[in-house]
Amino acid sequence: MSFVYDDRDDFTEDKKEAGVPSIICDEKDDEYKYDIRDYIKATNNEIDTEKGAKDYIRHKIDNHEVEITKIISGLNNNTEIKNKVIKKILLNSLDKMIANYMQKEALPSEFVKVSKQKNGLEILIKYFLKNDGGYILTKKLIDEINIFLDDIYRNDKLDIVYDRVGKIQKFIHQKIDDKYGYGTHLNLDTQKMKNLLSASRLHLNIFDIKNYNMNTLMQLIEESKEKSFEAYMSSNDNILSSNNFYYPMWKARGMKSLIYFLEPYIQDKIYNIYYLDKKLNTEIFKNKILEIYLRISSINTIKVYNQLTESEWILLNMEKNGWQEQV
Repeated sequence: MSFVYDDRDDFTEDKKEAGVPSIICDEKDDEYKYDIRDYIKATNNEIDTEKGAKDYIRHKIDNHEVEITKIISGLNNNTEIKNKVIKKILLNSLDKMIANYMQKEALPSEFVKVSKQKNGLEILIKYFLKNDGGYILTKKLIDEINIFLDDIYRNDKLDIVYDRVGKIQKFIHQKIDDKYGYGTHLNLDTQKMKNLLSASRLHLNIFDIKNYNMNTLMQLIEESKEKSFEAYMSSNDNILSSNNFYYPMWKARGMKSLIYFLEPYIQDKIYNIYYLDKKLNTEIFKNKILEIYLRISSINTIKVYNQLTESEWILLNMEKNGWQEQV
């Protein structure tokens, strides 16, 4: 659902600079955000709360139905249909996942920006080794970094993101120990290392979503979920870093894929589509895909309507005079 940016005070300057408010509040970043402000401006009238909201949401759903119908039209393979739809959901939701990840990880905006770059890992590692490791970026070192990163991106063994980032951590630790002596990596700034690893996880999650086919991606997501649960069951309540900052369930959370940062109902939508019976008649399969994608059942024609939060109903009920001054 959409939020009112001007009325929120929980965006830091870093988050504003990184564009988090627009990510969270802008309709284009989440196919299920219904911007009530747009509706109010368009009608320039007081809202008949129930009918106004239903009409507005119905209009949005119609647009989504056209969009998804275009994606699956002409396709006759159920596996291809579901894969294209899930990929569409993930790509549409990517900025929202990134924004939620940034907030949960307390990741500074500059790291988020780098994470979204195609060569994000290269930038992160080079910067850290030069500025925190005291390295000169010679051709030999750059070549070594590139060979290492080729292996990370190729990911022949299909390691989950957390394990690949573990390799990055070991690579950096080894470089520090090579230069200053065994064990000196323990003196690295904990917060800087945390930011680098968090940004690396974000980058590789984005890379996986954009580049892997759905079967491979879902395999990695499921494995991440299983390993996260195992870590949760076996870990202490908290892990204490050297600077006395607590990271609750750090390892378990770090193992989760980026899909974890989506709203539960969107996660459910993805899984419901992915596990839909591929043996169904193609037309029936397409119709079921549409029902899941649009959150519509045969009984409730506007299922999303029932998900309006109390605060959004308050917005809908605001009188014209009091609201128009704010817009």
